[in-house]
Amino acid sequence: MQNRFIYILFILTSVISYGQVNLSVTPDKTNYNGKDIINLTIVLEMNGSEYNQQTPLRLPDFSKFNLIGTGSVSNAYVDPETNTVVSQSVTRLALEPKQKGKVRVGSFLITINNKIYKTEPFDIFVKDVEKKSVASNTSKDVYLNMEIEDREVYQDQPTIAVLKVYSKNMDNFRRVKNIHLPEQDNLSVYPVSFAKSEIDPADYGNMASQILAVFMLFPNEAGYVEVPGVSASVNSYSNKNKIVSNKVKINVKKLPEGSPEYFKKCCWKL
Repeated sequence: MQNRFIYILFILTSVISYGQVNLSVTPDKTNYNGKDIINLTIVLEMNGSEYNQQTPLRLPDFSKFNLIGTGSVSNAYVDPETNTVVSQSVTRLALEPKQKGKVRVGSFLITINNKIYKTEPFDIFVKDVEKKSVASNTSKDVYLNMEIEDREVYQDQPTIAVLKVYSKNMDNFRRVKNIHLPEQDNLSVYPVSFAKSEIDPADYGNMASQILAVFMLFPNEAGYVEVPGVSASVNSYSNKNKIVSNKVKINVKKLPEGSPEYFKKCCWKL
């Protein structure tokens, strides 16, 4: 009888302990066409400040997939009802299946306070692409946005511009190519970097984002100068579409009277 009581107490303790740490994985759907991208959302939630995450999230065997995109975001808040700290980490993965039929996604693992937590494996079904289906216009789901650091500068003074891409589907980010920076007579443009940043899965509402390019602008005349939009192409399986970012106006002030002769564009660049 005593052993039975200890066993029941152990089971209850395990359930309570596991209730403080929740690890879950959710696919965007369970049935896919052969060219669909599988988007997984993995959520880790810890209720209480006594939990110590000892390992990063360990992925299952993805030999049947191509991992084409990943991003994560973490935050913490205090639950007003229980006055406990709740830490949450959300990871997004984009997978491309290598085979058709039923494919199993294994368990995700993580170690917290010397205990291993894992998700349950699940199956997805990948079927052949229907020949009669019409490819969707991917460009409608992808947006470019140009952000300019300082919109009020002196003539020939540089300002930094950042180009971001936004989409609900992280797979679209790898399809954005052929970036063309703006060209204009009253504006000189110098690229700084075309290195893509990591994907931010929750940068704007329910849309993920990624930095595509950073560049410098040198306006060479005073007044309001409109910076043209940056263009790029979105390559889908059936066609190529052009997308263009927003335009931005900057206020260019004349150089102060009595400025030295060397106060020119070349010196700003240095």
